[in-house]
Amino acid sequence: MFFNSIPTPTAPMQLAQGETIVDMEKMISSHLKTIESYNGNPACIPYLNRLEKLKTLTEYKPTHKIT
Repeated sequence: MFFNSIPTPTAPMQLAQGETIVDMEKMISSHLKTIESYNGNPACIPYLNRLEKLKTLTEYKPTHKIT
């Protein structure tokens, strides 16, 4: 799983206006539990979307320098 393979950021992270994560581990855990509980229900889509935003923000993106 992606979130087990990265160091958990300790500083608050803003996903979007009105979406600030203060406790990253708790957010990931609660969102995964909600998605598992309501799998297939449209009510879990916002939880999935927030996890996808978080993944995008925390993925390693190498920078390429021309030397």
